[in-house]
Amino acid sequence: MSELALGQGGGLMLPAFLALSGAIAAASAQLRQERAALTLIVLLSVAASCFAGAGLITLEGSAEIHIFFVAAAFVCCGLSMYLLPQQITAFSAPLWRLLSWSAAIVMAGATALGGNYLASGIAQRLAAAALLSWLLIINGRLSRGRQLN
Repeated sequence: MSELALGQGGGLMLPAFLALSGAIAAASAQLRQERAALTLIVLLSVAASCFAGAGLITLEGSAEIHIFFVAAAFVCCGLSMYLLPQQITAFSAPLWRLLSWSAAIVMAGATALGGNYLASGIAQRLAAAALLSWLLIINGRLSRGRQLN
């Protein structure tokens, strides 16, 4: 389901954007409790705010602002995917680095190829799937209460 496909019903995407925002905010909050670097916490907090903003301001309301929020959120998430294994010892093992960086590459690659080489809807779904997978893995690991530092 996408806002473009829903047209005037694009506001129905609000719960999806807020759920994504909530998952990112949860990761940020858990990383803050583990005393992660401020850079990572700020990036995730900005991403969560931008996804919430994208849900509140639909394409129909203001396409430029909506697209800016989504793009900014994905950039912040991509940077977070890159930084996480470097800043948190528990995520520095090769497997965690591979998972985090692979998700970032899929997300960035899908976005870059969208519109020209991939249908925009497919590109958006690939990018979202990479982000959601990363969030599930990261939030799962963090919620187990393992000592991260």
